[in-house]
Amino acid sequence: MTQDLTVGKPISRIWQFAVPVLFGLLLQQVYSLVDTAIVGHALGVMALGGVGATGSVNFLVLGFCGGLCTGMAIPLAQAFGAGAVVVACPLCHMNLDLRQRQAVGGSMKMPVLYFTQLMGLALGLPHQELGFEKLCVSPDELLRKIDAAQAAKAAAAKADEATEEAKA
Repeated sequence: MTQDLTVGKPISRIWQFAVPVLFGLLLQQVYSLVDTAIVGHALGVMALGGVGATGSVNFLVLGFCGGLCTGMAIPLAQAFGAGAVVVACPLCHMNLDLRQRQAVGGSMKMPVLYFTQLMGLALGLPHQELGFEKLCVSPDELLRKIDAAQAAKAAAAKADEATEEAKA
C-alpha cells in the first residue's frame, strides 16, 4: 500500500512514523528490565554480570541490522514510490545523503530530509530557511508537489467558504 505523505494533516503523518519506533523502544526497555530482574533474582550476581557483559554482542548485532536497514532504505523507498526519505539520526542523514552517488553506480537520486526539515514544512516555514540547498540530492520536485498540494487545499477551503457565503 502506497500513501501520499504530502496530503493530510502533517502531525498525524508524523505520528504514523513515531508511534511504531516509540513502541519498539518501550518493548526493548521492558525486555531489559524483566531480563535483569529474573536473572538477578533467580541466578545471582555472577549471572547478572554475564548478562551485562553481553551488551557488546547485542550492540554488534543491532548495529549490523541497523546498518542493513539503513542501506536498504533508499532502494525500498524508491520501489514503493516515495518522494523522499526522512530520518531522525544525523549520522543516518549524512550517510544516506552523501553515499547515494557510490551506491548502485550513482543511480539513486532520493532526497534525504532531516526530521526537523519535515517539521518546518509542516509548520509552514519558507523553504529557504530549512537548509534544503545544502542537501546532496535536491528535493525541489518534492517541494513543488507539497506547494501544489497546499495551494489546492487553500483553494478548496476558499471555494468552500464562498459556497457557504452564497448559501447564507
